[in-house]
Amino acid sequence: MEAQTGKNDAGGKILPGSRTLPTQLAKACKPILPLLSMVINKGFSMNFNDWVNKYRLEEVKSLFEKGEHKKQTLLSIAFECGFNSKATFNRAFKKATGITPREWLSRQ
Repeated sequence: MEAQTGKNDAGGKILPGSRTLPTQLAKACKPILPLLSMVINKGFSMNFNDWVNKYRLEEVKSLFEKGEHKKQTLLSIAFECGFNSKATFNRAFKKATGITPREWLSRQ
């Protein structure tokens, strides 16, 4: 499944991993949330948070590959990609890759 981007009403970028997406999905899909959760759990073999973080981390890695980590802090990149805390970002990154963001960058 490919990450898709678009624009929200305010003109800001919407990523599948953005902080606004879970709220938007919840409002639009409230009657079918149990079904949506089951589809993500079974279809992707992960929970909703891990599914969203997968797309967030793809965007983080894309920014790393573009050299953004040389222009801004890792935390600002994490926030830009939808993470709302350093701890959550580091935990999700390590869970997905087995290493920290700094270790990942040092191996590139």
